[in-house]
Amino acid sequence: MLRRKLKNGMTLLVDSRKTDSVAIGVHVGVGSNNENKEQAGLSHMLEHMLFEGTKEKTARELSNAIESVGGECNAHTTQERTYYYVVVPKKYVDRAIAMLFDIMVNAAFDSTSLRKEKNVVINEIRVVDDDPKSYQWIVLFKKLFQKHPAKNPVYGNVSAIVKSSRKNMVSYFKKYYVPNNIIISVSGGAGNAGHMIEKAFASLKQRKIQQVKEVKEKPLQKVVAVKVKRKVEHSYLVIGFRAPPRTHKDSYTFDVIRAILSRGQSSRLFDEIRNKRGIAYTVGADYEGGKTFGIFVAFVSTRKKHVDEARKILLTQVHLPNLSAQEVADAKRYLEGNFMLINEDNKERAEQNALWEFLGKKRDAYVKNIRKVTRADVMRVIKKYVRQKYVEVLIQK
Repeated sequence: MLRRKLKNGMTLLVDSRKTDSVAIGVHVGVGSNNENKEQAGLSHMLEHMLFEGTKEKTARELSNAIESVGGECNAHTTQERTYYYVVVPKKYVDRAIAMLFDIMVNAAFDSTSLRKEKNVVINEIRVVDDDPKSYQWIVLFKKLFQKHPAKNPVYGNVSAIVKSSRKNMVSYFKKYYVPNNIIISVSGGAGNAGHMIEKAFASLKQRKIQQVKEVKEKPLQKVVAVKVKRKVEHSYLVIGFRAPPRTHKDSYTFDVIRAILSRGQSSRLFDEIRNKRGIAYTVGADYEGGKTFGIFVAFVSTRKKHVDEARKILLTQVHLPNLSAQEVADAKRYLEGNFMLINEDNKERAEQNALWEFLGKKRDAYVKNIRKVTRADVMRVIKKYVRQKYVEVLIQK
């Protein structure tokens, strides 16, 4: 893979492959963790607004240029980054580059579009809050972190969205959407995409970026149990622990733990809760690691009468009793194989390359780090992180 740092500080990654498609992603190192109280949701709003038209093209013209040739364009925002991507047949790579350049440099931030898009985002917030499977994560993050900005929802809040102005949005955009805060990642039939991107974006001027201040959380002093009453037929339970960020070596061990617990029908939680007892349909575990934070969770959706039984199983299994070396080996092979299959897709591969670059790591080192994990590492990490106090969120009638 070609990696080039442009004079203006922008990073260019070109992963050329023999495929008929090409994916190009623009990774901007800004998300909800960069926001203050008044800016809550601004990173997410910007993601929406960049597709709402440029100085010369309407929103429909922008999307039609890509979709009319069978392509796809979209974006998403997280706590630490915003990612825009286009996937097209490789012969239309020039269209993809032109579209991404246009929205990054010539976004109109039209006031009428802003008023409309505020309503869209507010409706998106309400959809998330209405869905117990989604809302439980909002509550979990709020309770798991007291100081770290990861406690705040990526979508912001309705009050801040309503008050947001075009002036503040443009100011925020100019502050963070600068070349030294951008990674452009190409995967697939790239052709001379790298040269075209470098030529197009080289004129952008770099500026100093304000870094998010490091936040140290005090350990949880007790188990925090939150119950949210909703008119739901099922109960939704999630148990969360603080975990190391993705930049920490223990993050790979958490991937192995997650795979043991929740890699599919052969995983521990599926076997204990669905195969043996049949008390739930949705059950699993997950590890999410960012640049400055991490969480490890186990979750289940079940009938009210089975909640206590399901909770007991989750709290037992997250400690992996009677763990065998074979289970660890199987989990590692699963992660290696799954990583290989996912990265066959250009869209996924382009983003993964950008993400690992953002984290200061190499995508290809992931499998090597997974292979290094031992049973002793798993038990050490569980003792260090999972035996601490946790947060439980339960949504039910």
